[in-house]
Amino acid sequence: MKKRVKQKTLQFDVTVNGETISVVATPYIAVDKQRFRVSCNEGPVYVFGVDENTEDVKLLESPDFTMSPELLNAVSQELTMQLSKMAA
Repeated sequence: MKKRVKQKTLQFDVTVNGETISVVATPYIAVDKQRFRVSCNEGPVYVFGVDENTEDVKLLESPDFTMSPELLNAVSQELTMQLSKMAA
């Protein structure tokens, strides 16, 4: 039986259109794939995961589809950078 490794919750800020947004991203493994539960400014939880073709982090599930494209891009870029740090 594989032992689950607890991954540290990430907290960071992104700036979109001059507004600073606090992001909390909790990494986890689902079906042997890296996923992140992401909340912006303590709002709804979005699920991000790694795109196997590009190895970039992308939005997989959204509770309400209200995340702006600019915020989506900023969070995806930051999570992709964080993922590369986790792999190092």
